[in-house]
Amino acid sequence: MGAKRAVLAIGGVDPTGAAGVNAIASTARALGAYSTSIPTCVVVESTRGVKSIHPVGGSVLRDMLEEFFSEGWDSVVAAVSLHPRVEEARATTSTLDGRTVLTILDPVWAASAGGQLTVDEPRRVFSVLSKAADILVVNTAELFHLAGRETLTIGGVVRAARRLIERHGFLAVVVKGGHGLECRDVLVERDYYLVLGEAAGCIDARVHGTGCVYLGALAAGLALGLSTADSTLLAWRTTRLAVEGAVSGAAAGLAWWRGLHGYWVERVLRDVERGLGRLLRYWSLVERFVPETGLNIVSTAPLGVDVWAGVSGRVRRGSGGTPVHGPVSLRASSHLYRALRTLHQEGVTWLLGAVNVRLDERLLRSAERLGYTIARYDRRLEPPEVKAVEGGSIPWGFRTALRSVEPRVPDIVYHEGDWGKEPMMVFLGVTAEEAVAKLVRVAGDA
Repeated sequence: MGAKRAVLAIGGVDPTGAAGVNAIASTARALGAYSTSIPTCVVVESTRGVKSIHPVGGSVLRDMLEEFFSEGWDSVVAAVSLHPRVEEARATTSTLDGRTVLTILDPVWAASAGGQLTVDEPRRVFSVLSKAADILVVNTAELFHLAGRETLTIGGVVRAARRLIERHGFLAVVVKGGHGLECRDVLVERDYYLVLGEAAGCIDARVHGTGCVYLGALAAGLALGLSTADSTLLAWRTTRLAVEGAVSGAAAGLAWWRGLHGYWVERVLRDVERGLGRLLRYWSLVERFVPETGLNIVSTAPLGVDVWAGVSGRVRRGSGGTPVHGPVSLRASSHLYRALRTLHQEGVTWLLGAVNVRLDERLLRSAERLGYTIARYDRRLEPPEVKAVEGGSIPWGFRTALRSVEPRVPDIVYHEGDWGKEPMMVFLGVTAEEAVAKLVRVAGDA
């Protein structure tokens, strides 16, 4: 139902399960993104090192990739890692070429436990895979091998990464620390760079599979609609907390969960604050559509992370029409949260923000003119068994609305009210700020 998005992990199979495509796909899945994996080879290895590598062959790899894409995915984030030979690299790049795919490449030349992972010369494999890559993930040793030596400083890393961006047309290069570089991870784009905190490899470089966790988290963030910077922050924090858990003897999954939870707490609060700021800047356009009960703005984490934020007490029209609102806080507005969670359960996992206003024909006509997808449900048709369940109306209504417009995904869902229920419209977005931006645009045209 709705647009079909996926994380596709393409790389080697690690029989321990701690690394390789298994770790990439399971990390992305745990973060709320649909994910699957296709092997390029089987690596016989353990935490002590690599014993042997067995490629699947270019024709077999191409057949598996073609079969995956025959499912009709609307968008795919490909997390591309180990390719043992040029043969497999060509199969991947030729299949990805011309498709709606955002490709992240981590060339993975050597295992963290020791041993080369490519059969062919690594740079030959990279030269083929780089043609399909949008984002490159490397450590400092790989960076300088590809771009030429620089001083082992943040400035040197940024210069080297930008040479690769110019040479290969990458959108961004993520450089992982743990190999000098003051132990910092760095995201580099053409006109921007971001220095993150201490890299996971600086805590203990012996922990197996950290690069795959990093790649899976980065791909999941992008698949869920986060920016490159936010996705990199998610990958950094997820990997770092997983390593801390492994080193301390605690369950790595529990440490990972704490880090993930903390990330989303910060993100949803910031998102609602930005959405509220935009709403207040354009209050003169929106004020006439505020419901009697007030409106709210909500931002939520993906399915599986029980975190959301909204505006306490809602946003209301005060005396003279001026806005009155409470603070942005966690777990405010369970109504909009349930609406978003229903969409996530139905497969629309990337819509994480919402804002509600009262139903108005002027808004509907404006939204239609602007080309937004509008879905409707009739609360008068709600089954008695649904009405009898506290909180059951919103999930039923949003599922009904979603089915009415499939395979499209709605920008707006509305109902015309019922006994004691005010007619309402909900604007949806990848973020709460985007949902408010849609409302402002539609209101300005109404």
